[in-house]
This record gives sequence, structure tokens and C-alpha cells, in this order.
Amino acid sequence: MSGYPLDRLYNDLKDLTAKNIYLFIDACFSGIAGREEKEKILLAGSRPGTLIVKDPVIASEKIALLAASRENQISNFYKEEEHGLFTYYLLKGLIGEADINRDNKINIEELYSYVSNNVESTSRRLFGMNRYQVPVLKPSPVGREINPILVNLE
Repeated sequence: MSGYPLDRLYNDLKDLTAKNIYLFIDACFSGIAGREEKEKILLAGSRPGTLIVKDPVIASEKIALLAASRENQISNFYKEEEHGLFTYYLLKGLIGEADINRDNKINIEELYSYVSNNVESTSRRLFGMNRYQVPVLKPSPVGREINPILVNLE
């Protein structure tokens, strides 16, 4: 199995002339999927891709990362919706569900709040405490110069 190293991705992205970059990753950061037969049984319904990293590190101030799960969790598949659980709520959020204050704009904090709350509650309901997942936003946008408006719904 081969992959594209996150360090390389971040370095390639920071070289772009874009003012702000938003990176959404629906993959496991745990690196545990598929290592042992008993884990394959336990992880049925999880997303097939894994990223083996200690912690996603952002290489540039202009990059914001919204990832599907914490480094010790798996990224679940939402069978009923035929998507990854994270991707399902990310897409719903981007088309307007995440506009919490109803100003017809979705910023990164609204999107993260919507996705995180829904992914966490749905994963607990469907999979229990052993496979719940909590998306992460890195680095936190608080106090950053990054433009928080992702979608203008008007």
C-alpha cells in the first residue's frame, strides 16, 4: 500500500497562491484498520482508507483542516446514506444546513459545529461508545487571519 504523505500535501498546498485553503479529509488517522483479523471484524463498516500519523500538523497559516476523526478513532461508513459519516454531514452542511445563524453564509466555525455535533451524535447512536467519532478542526480558527466564510448561499 502506498499513500501521499500529509507533510508533502501540506507543503504543496502552502505553495499555492490562494489566500486561504480549506482541507477536508474523510479518513482514519488511527492507522489501526486492517492490521489484525480481529480488528477487521470490529471495524466492519469503517472507511477503508487510513492515514498513519501521530497528529495532523498544518504546514501553513493559510490552511485549515477539517478531519473526520481524532487520531485514535476510525472514520465510520454511514451505510444508510451510502457515504462516509463525515462526508454525509459535511455535504449537508455546505448546502445550507450549517448556516446556524441564518445569515446565508457558512463560515468554518459554523460548518465545524454542525458536522462535529451530527457526526458525534450519529456515530454514538449507530455504533455506540466503541466506535463513536469526533471530527477535528486544526488549527482552531479563533484569532487567525483566515477568512472564515466558506459558502455564500445568496
